[in-house]
Amino acid sequence: MRVAIIGAGFGGLCMAIRLELSGVADYTVFEKAGGVGGTWRDNSYPGAGCDIPSHLYSYSFEKYASWTRRYPEQPEILAYLDMCADKYGVRPKIRFDTEVRSARFDGRHWQVTTDGGTERFDAVVSSVGQLNRPAYPEIQGRESFAGVSFHSARWKHEHDLTGRRVAVIGNGSSAAQFIPRIQPLAERLDVFQRTPNWVIPKPDSTFDPATRLALHLVPGLQRVYREWIYRYAEGTLYPALARGWSANLLRKRALGHLHAQVADPALRAKLTPSFPVGCKRVVIDSSFYPALTRPNVEVVTDPIVRITPKGWRPRRA
Repeated sequence: MRVAIIGAGFGGLCMAIRLELSGVADYTVFEKAGGVGGTWRDNSYPGAGCDIPSHLYSYSFEKYASWTRRYPEQPEILAYLDMCADKYGVRPKIRFDTEVRSARFDGRHWQVTTDGGTERFDAVVSSVGQLNRPAYPEIQGRESFAGVSFHSARWKHEHDLTGRRVAVIGNGSSAAQFIPRIQPLAERLDVFQRTPNWVIPKPDSTFDPATRLALHLVPGLQRVYREWIYRYAEGTLYPALARGWSANLLRKRALGHLHAQVADPALRAKLTPSFPVGCKRVVIDSSFYPALTRPNVEVVTDPIVRITPKGWRPRRA
């Protein structure tokens, strides 16, 4: 059997590794970019990280014990995926900088077409993910802006934000991570919010050398720790997202977090959601709210009707 895998992120690498371990050697991974990692290669904005504990956010067959912190950041996750690609020998079978243009089934085989031509495969596994192409807001005049603009998933690291007036459109998990990093740099930071999110604290911490050594050497310790994380999430967080028994507990925790970190009642009102917990992705972060309270930051809830070469125009104008 000849297999084509589209994408070399978490899913595509996992499929390739499983084929290797199963003795299926005739496969090709098509990756449109120049390296593995998928969303963790693309999203390198300041503060990029994961809101799932590191020892759970890893392959079941490669339970990595060398994580340096409870919630991993982007460089460490990307390094983990690079390590897996090399350890399991799948990198030589990845065609980098090769985008699949089409995949058609002719009744017997898949005809996979790239810029280099068309090849025949017995099976195709799509592992393109859902975050591989940034989504831009449909705001009139967006292309007319004369300043520098970019999506967080295409961060321009060469553009220094020090002393600049910065506008951030959106307040999801990515914004919650990079806003605290750029707030101290910017002269002024306007955060445009359409809908507030439920935010709960992120109990992050680093693993000291002794803990990492114990996770390496003590039989079963890493497995037990990973299992505890999984059972906790299954037993408390997921029922809350499905409006189960723990939904009210999560709501109280989020409101307590908001009141503890935001003293201004007007700003708190802006940041308080009107929908039940679980209707949107819950943001897990402990530095987002404090950044929004700084003197150089304003949370703007007026809808944007137009972007101009020099800024924006609110509906009230």
